[in-house]
Amino acid sequence: MANRRSATDWVNPADLDAKTKQELWAGLKQLDPALADMLVNDPNISALKNSFSAFVKFTSDNARRYVIEGRKVLEEKNHVKH
Repeated sequence: MANRRSATDWVNPADLDAKTKQELWAGLKQLDPALADMLVNDPNISALKNSFSAFVKFTSDNARRYVIEGRKVLEEKNHVKH
């Protein structure tokens, strides 16, 4: 049988507060810019979202990794501004 993840192993960005979404997105752009670009600019992804109410979920491990990296990126940006 395939290794299936339980519902708690997935993170839907829509369920996150605004700050955590921002951190996740900053981390995603830093660690996987091609994926970030695809999620924003790929017309097929947009069509799926619009036609089927599809949405993106991340594994909890990846979401955690993106958020941690995103915090670093945002702290660095804020530090540079001051």
